Amino acid sequence: MLGYFVETFLMTPTEQDRVRNLLLGFADRAGSQMTAIYMEALDSQPAAIEALIEAARRGDVSAVAITAADSIAAPYRRELDDAGVRLLIARDSP
Repeated sequence: MLGYFVETFLMTPTEQDRVRNLLLGFADRAGSQMTAIYMEALDSQPAAIEALIEAARRGDVSAVAITAADSIAAPYRRELDDAGVRLLIARDSP
């Protein structure tokens, strides 16, 4: 499983760590291993989602944990769906 989240304006390193821990905890509760977490940085968009899609095309991932349903724009969601990747909303329980 991979994780993905988008940096928000004025997001602190502590807040970034909180999101990473949420994704890691979600994967753990789901009985999966989080192999990487992609953070979409404000100054380099859309580099992270494009790298994640490349990993999906290679068959390196079957599921991506995200923090909200709108974390990934519709065109990218379609590409992930076409690659057979499930999007999972990370919450307190899987």
